[in-house]
Amino acid sequence: MVEDAFMHSTSDTFHHRSRGPHAMPMHFLRSKRTADPKLERIDCLLGAGTRVSGDLVFCGGLRIDGRVEGDVSVAHIEAGTLTVGDEGVVAGDVRVSHLVVFGCIEGSVHATGLVELRAGARIRGDVHYGAIEMHQGAVIEGHLMRCGGKASGGGWQ
Repeated sequence: MVEDAFMHSTSDTFHHRSRGPHAMPMHFLRSKRTADPKLERIDCLLGAGTRVSGDLVFCGGLRIDGRVEGDVSVAHIEAGTLTVGDEGVVAGDVRVSHLVVFGCIEGSVHATGLVELRAGARIRGDVHYGAIEMHQGAVIEGHLMRCGGKASGGGWQ
């Protein structure tokens, strides 16, 4: 049983405090929720000021608020959400199933599912996507290419 748990919302994060072994996962997406909780879950956070040199492979959900100099990809194509925060930068290619961008990606993007580009998002490279949602103020300097995605059994090419 979780005692004295609360969630306090600020701009794009939820702070959570609980006692006991049943702590709830933290969610970092700003507004809408999807039907699949796996797409909203953050398993790993690279905080502001963090710099990673080299390729990064992750499982589940990853939020980048620092800088990654290398390719970022998900270990399993079925469920891997990458969120690039407002100050986050990825200098390399991205291969995920679901992508949410507030910051900057300098490389090609390959997403089998949804790509969400929020206001202020910048991508310098081609974007291969299953579905795309682009907010006013987001910028893509490259080509947009619709891929088959999960529905047609396609993967990355």
